[in-house]
This record gives sequence, structure tokens and C-alpha cells, in this order.
Amino acid sequence: MSDGLKNVAGSSISVKLGKKKYRLAPLTLKLMAELEEHVTSLKPDPLELVSKKLSMFNEKQQEVLLQKAMEKSVEIGSRASQLEVEDFMESFDGLCFFFWLAIKDNHEEITSHEEATEVLKKSDITPDDIKLLTRKLRQASGLETLASTIKNSERQTQQDPLESRGLESISN
Repeated sequence: MSDGLKNVAGSSISVKLGKKKYRLAPLTLKLMAELEEHVTSLKPDPLELVSKKLSMFNEKQQEVLLQKAMEKSVEIGSRASQLEVEDFMESFDGLCFFFWLAIKDNHEEITSHEEATEVLKKSDITPDDIKLLTRKLRQASGLETLASTIKNSERQTQQDPLESRGLESISN
């Protein structure tokens, strides 16, 4: 049971990708804000998109397009929603960014999201491995609920699929 409580509270864990072991730190509120900011930066800006094409339209059409773009901009909002962040975290790019946030303080040799992406690409990670690594990142960050942690630990009584792919998880 203490393992489940550790995961709810958020504590660092290690994973082995290929031959290298990585220390995943729990994501702080500051790092979670960085994740949200990154997801927000990926959203297209309707005003910017429309402004590039305005010269193709007459003045009246330009007014309408700008008004619609402003309305859309307000609708989209200046922040990423929780659903947008969750969707991003389920993607490979999201996993790479999440992985980088979790390792960047412990592995200063990896200086960017792009370098973290290369680490994961070189590890021949599969879609199933992505789900498992995402779960481990969530555990390190305390984002797993106690109930899902218990359910997941029951599944792990069998061989951890990460280990069979050379992506050994190392519990601390």
C-alpha cells in the first residue's frame, strides 16, 4: 500500500531506456505550468492566420474576417484546457515533452525537448511502451490516483512489458 501512496504523493522513479537509466523527477506546479504553456503555444492564432490572407479580400470582407478571427481567438482562450493538455500528453510529442520535463533537472546533458525526443526515438519505443512510460511519468508526478495505481500494480505482477523491450523500469 505504501507504493500506492508514494505514487499519489509524487516521488522520483527511474526507468531504463536501452542501456541508460533515467531519473524521472516529479513534475512541480512550475513544470506543469510549463507543460500547459507549451500546449498553448501549439494552438494556432486565428488573428495571425487571417492577417496573412487579408490582402486577398476587399475592405468589408476584411472587417468580417477580422471580427470572426477575434471571436474565435476569444473562444479558443489564452490557455490550454485540461482536455487539450491530456490529449497532448497521450501523443508521442507529448510523451517526449513530458519526459524532458521529468528528466531535465537530473540529466543536464539533455538540454531540450528535441533532444529528449531523440532519446526516445533511438530507444525503439512502441505504442504500448509509450502508454507504459506515460503511466510511469504520471506516477512520478503524482498524477495517478491511488485507485488507478493499485489497479496498475495488480497488472504489473506479470512481467512488465517495458522489460521485455529493453525498457526496464527500476522501482525505488
